Amino acid sequence: MLQQKARGSRHENRFVLLFGWLFVLAGLICLVLGIRAAAESHRFRSVAQPSPAVILAIRDKSEDSLGTPVISYVVNGAARTGELHSVSGDMAAGMRLTVHFDPADPSDVRILSHEGLLPFGLLSMSAVYLFFGTLVIVVRGRSRRRVERLLAQGQRLEARIVSVEVDEGKLMDGRHPLIITCETVDARGRTRTFRSGSLWRRPDEIDRSRRVFVYVDIHNPANYFVDGESAVASG
Repeated sequence: MLQQKARGSRHENRFVLLFGWLFVLAGLICLVLGIRAAAESHRFRSVAQPSPAVILAIRDKSEDSLGTPVISYVVNGAARTGELHSVSGDMAAGMRLTVHFDPADPSDVRILSHEGLLPFGLLSMSAVYLFFGTLVIVVRGRSRRRVERLLAQGQRLEARIVSVEVDEGKLMDGRHPLIITCETVDARGRTRTFRSGSLWRRPDEIDRSRRVFVYVDIHNPANYFVDGESAVASG
């Protein structure tokens, strides 16, 4: 019975799970980079020495970039020229500010108040990626288990196909999935309508004269699974 799970659903599940795991991977990468950036920022703060500085120019400034500040600062009484790797919109040539440098590498010069921005940004991105990636994996896993339970334990009905629609709201591999609407009529003449999940088939592969299998939770009739593959034409 479990083998009757729709291939189209499995195809979509693999795509969604891949999407979720890619988000988790991106989150882990950002987490590692964020921890390394935080450790480096802490190391720099522990050894950095202050120096008065003046901005000589803003190099490569444009509408799309704030540019790179070129500064003059003092190390052991001698003037040095260097570049800042962080910039704010109010910076301009002639502006005076205080910078900090690493005594072991005086060319490593930074604005101390900007030091936490990179670790914070990376760790924030990590949290977002990990949250959404984990959410996708958990939700998709629950959905898969729900379908497996219905296939194994649900009441199987045979439904007549009412319509086959193209779901233009979804796109994967350059094509849109199908949604099958079907209905059953019970012994009292009451009609019930069901809608399938995404079925990754071409419209001409669906045999509208076939009966579609619907698996219904006998304890919760609103919980059901339409096996769209059962409507696929033979051969």
